[in-house]
Amino acid sequence: MKTRFLTAVALLCLTLCANAQTVAVSGDVTSPFKITASTFTAMKQITVDAKGHDGKDHKYSGVLLADIVNQAGALPNGKLSGKTLAKYILIKAADGYRAVIALPETNSEFNDKNIILADKEDGKLLPASNGPFQIIIPGEKKWGRWVRQVTGIEIKTAKD
Repeated sequence: MKTRFLTAVALLCLTLCANAQTVAVSGDVTSPFKITASTFTAMKQITVDAKGHDGKDHKYSGVLLADIVNQAGALPNGKLSGKTLAKYILIKAADGYRAVIALPETNSEFNDKNIILADKEDGKLLPASNGPFQIIIPGEKKWGRWVRQVTGIEIKTAKD
Protein backbone atom coordinates (compact mmCIF):
# COMPACT_ATOMS: atom_id res chain seq x y z
CA MET A 1 0.00 0.00 0.00
CA LYS A 2 2.76 2.42 0.98
CA THR A 3 4.71 1.53 -2.20
CA ARG A 4 1.68 2.26 -4.39
CA PHE A 5 1.19 5.62 -2.70
CA LEU A 6 4.87 6.58 -3.19
CA THR A 7 4.72 5.47 -6.82
CA ALA A 8 1.60 7.59 -7.40
CA VAL A 9 3.26 10.62 -5.78
CA ALA A 10 6.39 10.11 -7.90
CA LEU A 11 4.31 9.90 -11.10
CA LEU A 12 2.41 13.05 -10.15
CA CYS A 13 5.70 14.89 -9.52
CA LEU A 14 7.09 13.73 -12.86
CA THR A 15 3.94 14.86 -14.65
CA LEU A 16 3.97 18.27 -13.00
CA CYS A 17 7.69 18.71 -13.71
CA ALA A 18 7.22 17.72 -17.36
CA ASN A 19 4.34 20.19 -17.75
CA ALA A 20 6.39 22.96 -16.13
CA GLN A 21 9.11 22.39 -18.73
CA THR A 22 6.78 23.27 -21.62
CA VAL A 23 5.14 26.59 -22.47
CA ALA A 24 2.20 26.37 -24.87
CA VAL A 25 1.91 29.38 -27.20
CA SER A 26 -1.65 29.48 -28.51
CA GLY A 27 -4.78 31.52 -29.13
CA ASP A 28 -5.46 33.98 -31.95
CA VAL A 29 -2.33 32.94 -33.86
CA THR A 30 -1.57 31.26 -37.16
CA SER A 31 1.26 29.04 -35.88
CA PRO A 32 0.77 27.80 -32.32
CA PHE A 33 3.80 26.03 -30.87
CA LYS A 34 5.35 24.72 -27.68
CA ILE A 35 8.47 26.07 -26.04
CA THR A 36 10.70 23.44 -24.47
CA ALA A 37 14.12 23.87 -22.92
CA SER A 38 15.78 22.89 -26.20
CA THR A 39 13.63 25.10 -28.47
CA PHE A 40 14.04 27.96 -26.00
CA THR A 41 17.85 27.86 -26.18
CA ALA A 42 17.64 27.88 -30.00
CA MET A 43 15.74 31.19 -29.94
CA LYS A 44 17.49 34.59 -29.94
CA GLN A 45 18.48 35.39 -26.35
CA ILE A 46 18.78 38.83 -24.73
CA THR A 47 19.69 40.07 -21.27
CA VAL A 48 17.82 42.82 -19.40
CA ASP A 49 18.52 44.62 -16.14
CA ALA A 50 15.69 44.70 -13.62
CA LYS A 51 15.11 45.01 -9.91
CA GLY A 52 13.97 41.63 -8.57
CA HIS A 53 11.56 40.72 -5.79
CA ASP A 54 14.46 40.99 -3.36
CA GLY A 55 14.87 44.69 -4.24
CA LYS A 56 18.30 44.09 -5.79
CA ASP A 57 19.40 44.68 -9.38
CA HIS A 58 19.72 41.51 -11.45
CA LYS A 59 20.48 40.51 -15.02
CA TYR A 60 17.76 38.31 -16.52
CA SER A 61 18.33 36.35 -19.72
CA GLY A 62 15.72 34.97 -22.05
CA VAL A 63 13.65 35.58 -25.18
CA LEU A 64 11.74 38.73 -26.05
CA LEU A 65 8.01 38.17 -25.66
CA ALA A 66 7.65 40.07 -28.95
CA ASP A 67 9.73 37.41 -30.73
CA ILE A 68 7.52 34.65 -29.31
CA VAL A 69 4.37 36.51 -30.40
CA ASN A 70 5.80 37.05 -33.88
CA GLN A 71 6.87 33.41 -34.24
CA ALA A 72 3.32 32.37 -33.38
CA GLY A 73 1.93 34.60 -36.14
CA ALA A 74 -0.17 36.83 -33.89
CA LEU A 75 0.22 39.85 -36.19
CA PRO A 76 -1.18 39.69 -39.71
CA ASN A 77 1.56 40.81 -42.11
CA GLY A 78 3.74 41.44 -39.06
CA LYS A 79 2.06 44.78 -38.37
CA LEU A 80 0.44 45.99 -35.18
CA SER A 81 -2.32 48.36 -36.25
CA GLY A 82 -6.09 48.63 -36.48
CA LYS A 83 -7.93 45.67 -34.98
CA THR A 84 -4.72 43.97 -33.85
CA LEU A 85 -4.33 46.75 -31.25
CA ALA A 86 -7.13 44.99 -29.35
CA LYS A 87 -4.97 41.89 -28.86
CA TYR A 88 -3.54 40.96 -25.50
CA ILE A 89 -1.41 38.20 -24.03
CA LEU A 90 -2.69 36.02 -21.21
CA ILE A 91 0.26 34.60 -19.29
CA LYS A 92 -0.56 31.39 -17.38
CA ALA A 93 1.34 29.86 -14.47
CA ALA A 94 1.53 26.30 -13.16
CA ASP A 95 -0.40 27.26 -10.01
CA GLY A 96 -3.28 28.84 -11.95
CA TYR A 97 -2.04 32.43 -11.57
CA ARG A 98 -2.79 34.66 -14.58
CA ALA A 99 -1.65 38.08 -15.79
CA VAL A 100 -2.40 40.16 -18.88
CA ILE A 101 -0.01 42.12 -21.07
CA ALA A 102 -1.40 44.29 -23.88
CA LEU A 103 0.21 43.35 -27.20
CA PRO A 104 1.42 46.93 -27.90
CA GLU A 105 3.49 46.72 -24.67
CA THR A 106 5.69 44.14 -26.41
CA ASN A 107 6.10 46.07 -29.66
CA SER A 108 9.16 48.30 -30.13
CA GLU A 109 7.15 50.72 -32.31
CA PHE A 110 4.91 51.49 -29.31
CA ASN A 111 7.16 50.91 -26.36
CA ASP A 112 10.77 50.65 -25.20
CA LYS A 113 10.05 47.81 -22.77
CA ASN A 114 11.97 44.61 -23.34
CA ILE A 115 9.55 42.12 -21.80
CA ILE A 116 11.15 38.70 -21.76
CA LEU A 117 10.39 35.09 -20.97
CA ALA A 118 13.45 34.42 -18.83
CA ASP A 119 15.17 31.21 -17.84
CA LYS A 120 18.19 32.76 -16.09
CA GLU A 121 18.91 35.28 -13.35
CA ASP A 122 22.48 36.54 -13.07
CA GLY A 123 23.69 33.79 -15.41
CA LYS A 124 22.16 30.93 -13.42
CA LEU A 125 19.01 28.97 -14.19
CA LEU A 126 15.99 30.30 -12.33
CA PRO A 127 15.25 28.51 -9.06
CA ALA A 128 12.47 25.91 -9.18
CA SER A 129 10.19 28.31 -7.27
CA ASN A 130 10.33 30.74 -10.22
CA GLY A 131 11.22 28.65 -13.25
CA PRO A 132 11.97 27.11 -15.45
CA PHE A 133 10.42 30.13 -17.18
CA GLN A 134 9.35 33.51 -15.77
CA ILE A 135 8.04 36.71 -17.34
CA ILE A 136 10.28 39.70 -16.56
CA ILE A 137 9.04 43.26 -17.16
CA PRO A 138 11.85 45.76 -16.44
CA GLY A 139 10.71 49.03 -14.92
CA GLU A 140 7.50 47.74 -13.35
CA LYS A 141 6.91 49.25 -9.90
CA LYS A 142 5.20 46.05 -8.74
CA TRP A 143 5.98 42.47 -9.72
CA GLY A 144 2.37 41.26 -10.11
CA ARG A 145 2.84 40.53 -13.82
CA TRP A 146 6.20 38.82 -13.31
CA VAL A 147 4.52 35.45 -13.69
CA ARG A 148 6.59 32.56 -12.32
CA GLN A 149 6.55 28.98 -13.60
CA VAL A 150 4.98 30.01 -16.92
CA THR A 151 3.08 27.21 -18.67
CA GLY A 152 1.09 29.15 -21.26
CA ILE A 153 1.20 32.24 -23.43
CA GLU A 154 -2.21 32.74 -25.01
CA ILE A 155 -2.84 35.57 -27.47
CA LYS A 156 -6.44 36.77 -27.34
CA THR A 157 -8.49 39.56 -28.86
CA ALA A 158 -10.68 41.84 -26.77
CA LYS A 159 -14.23 41.73 -28.05
CA ASP A 160 -17.26 43.96 -27.52
